[in-house]
Amino acid sequence: MSLFKIVTRFTGAQGSPWMNVLNFDGVGPFTSQDAASAAAAFWGSCDALMDSSVSWVQDPTVVVFDETDGTPVGFETVTTGSGTGAVSDISLPYAAQGLIRLFTGNVVNGHQVRGRVFVPGITRNNLGEGVLNSAAITAFNTAAATLIADANSSWVIWARPVTALQATPRSPERDGSHHIIETASTSSQFAVLRARRD
Repeated sequence: MSLFKIVTRFTGAQGSPWMNVLNFDGVGPFTSQDAASAAAAFWGSCDALMDSSVSWVQDPTVVVFDETDGTPVGFETVTTGSGTGAVSDISLPYAAQGLIRLFTGNVVNGHQVRGRVFVPGITRNNLGEGVLNSAAITAFNTAAATLIADANSSWVIWARPVTALQATPRSPERDGSHHIIETASTSSQFAVLRARRD
């Protein structure tokens, strides 16, 4: 089965560009444009809480890839979304990002398949006594729930394949697989994204 990879890049702040990858079901009736539009609406909701120095834009080329091994099988051009943070306030440390936790109803290798979205560029007015305040949590939860419920796309987590060379007794060889995101929950604690696998 094929999946769409929607890449969004954030610029304007020290330490950027930052990158986000969201994956979507790539089988009809879903289209790459529908997936890109849904992802753009999500980030358009999130940027209402971002520093006005931060801007984002989607890559115009969507990679279509085989879920079993991650091999690209096509490239499709879409009309991209873009936006800029709406808040003119002091930014929190750029390492402190919002964390939206994604949950599926599926199990791979004995563990629930989960995912995460890191939201950069958060400002001081979203801070509540050392944690993300309730208004920001509600806003991010609403943005994620809207994307999950979008009728024209299917937001998924890609459980990456494990090759024979990568396999261990705890993580045996397996094909990659996709899993539909059923719920999302924003953590009150800030998160630091230390590394990313594209």
